[in-house]
Amino acid sequence: MKSEIIINREKNQVIKICNSPKMFKKELYIYKKKLPFTPRLIDNDGKITLMLEYIEGIPIMDLEQPNFAKITELMINFHSLESKGSKCICHYDNNPKNYLFSNGIQTVFLKKTPQSNLIWG
Repeated sequence: MKSEIIINREKNQVIKICNSPKMFKKELYIYKKKLPFTPRLIDNDGKITLMLEYIEGIPIMDLEQPNFAKITELMINFHSLESKGSKCICHYDNNPKNYLFSNGIQTVFLKKTPQSNLIWG
């Protein structure tokens, strides 16, 4: 079961209702890091709901020539955040819908954060 997403462009917000407290904790952990390639965390209910910044952008699948170097840089930075022994934080859903180019195609955002894909692997 996927998260429920409610987009409110007028308020520049996205409400994300996670499908479990475990998923919520994983996502909250990442959003609290205030990474340059994830939407800003506005608020949360401490249970399963996150309120995030809405980011206007273009999915990579809609670009004629996606900047794959930027995506590679994002993935290297994300996977290098922290590690525990031989394990690190991983995002392994590389669906093109999960990447959003914004700010004149200069910034790449993870549109879909790790959810259940956040693992120590």
